[in-house]
Amino acid sequence: MALARSTHLDHRVGANGFFTALVAAGRASEGSAELGEWLNASDAHGWAEFHTRDGLIPVPRPDGFGRWDADGGSVVFFLEWDTGSESHRQLRTKMQRYVDFAPTLVGPMPWVLFVFPTVRRETHARSALRRVQGAEYAPVATAHLPEAHHPENAVWWPLRSAAGRVLLSELPEVVV
Repeated sequence: MALARSTHLDHRVGANGFFTALVAAGRASEGSAELGEWLNASDAHGWAEFHTRDGLIPVPRPDGFGRWDADGGSVVFFLEWDTGSESHRQLRTKMQRYVDFAPTLVGPMPWVLFVFPTVRRETHARSALRRVQGAEYAPVATAHLPEAHHPENAVWWPLRSAAGRVLLSELPEVVV
């Protein structure tokens, strides 16, 4: 009953729905794509702690971690599911954690995928995220609902790109 009454229920359902949509897309692809890894929020935080060289940096607390395998490549990512309840200041603080985390990471920095509830929220949030000092050190892409209900599609707009939206599989491996 506590979970059913929780203010976090929509957030949890949204984040898990994102990953189950990728599972469904993989099954529909007849073997050409799959969600190769999926970690919930707690396990994603543990992954981040395990893969850092510096225990002094506050490790991000993503809503999930995944690896999408398609078109002969893989995209590794953290998920940030936004319900619109956080202020731009909170989003910038979250982004700053990823920026600070990136140079301490053992291996390439995963993409940080922000999903927003509306186009308007995405547009304003992108502006706030770009203003974070060092934002270029954390590869970020954004999407909005309802398009993000099909996260394998060309719904991702890299933060540092003036070009349009790309497929999840088109986000390149980024080494910082």
